[in-house]
Amino acid sequence: MTKQFDKEELGKRKTYSAPALEKGMDIMELLAVEAEGLNIGEITKKLNKSV
Repeated sequence: MTKQFDKEELGKRKTYSAPALEKGMDIMELLAVEAEGLNIGEITKKLNKSV
């Protein structure tokens, strides 16, 4: 059984960040548009992040 939330309840919910998940999604999105793939060094340069 799932609980129904009204708009007031949703506004009170806490939000959390997941930096590792966000980084992973950035990498997946980048790789999705690169037909030849990328190595770790190329990913790091294109995203300006450590991997």
